[in-house]
Amino acid sequence: MRRVLVVGAVAAALLIGACGSSGGSSAGAAGPITKADYLRRGNALCQKLADHLKSAAKDVGASGADGIATYLKGTLVPAVRAQLDDLRALGYPAGDDATLKSIYDDAGKVLDSIAQNPSKFVTESSEDPFASVNKRLSHYGLTKCGSN
Repeated sequence: MRRVLVVGAVAAALLIGACGSSGGSSAGAAGPITKADYLRRGNALCQKLADHLKSAAKDVGASGADGIATYLKGTLVPAVRAQLDDLRALGYPAGDDATLKSIYDDAGKVLDSIAQNPSKFVTESSEDPFASVNKRLSHYGLTKCGSN
């Protein structure tokens, strides 16, 4: 498969899931989520997305550049956006709001770029647009989100 599917896997590793509380506040009734709980739940969400996108991408490579671009814009981008929403909905560990918001905002910018011109990300020579975001996710401890 083309490198773009690797980009898809990276993005998959980046973000989906169905864990939602309310809107990204770092404090709940019991206080902020602990970093350990955030990492456990966040990595589970990222693994779920990786599995989903891997399954969805099975036959994409055979469909040529147009099929890959359609997959990126129609499957990958909305799924990763949903994942970002789910990760934000977990709340943020105390003191980590700015770090995580910055990473997720940067991931959103990458998604905007892919959505605007998916064909740009189809060639084998395309660099991984999530490389910087993934490095920061892994450094934070969201290793399932920041690995390919």
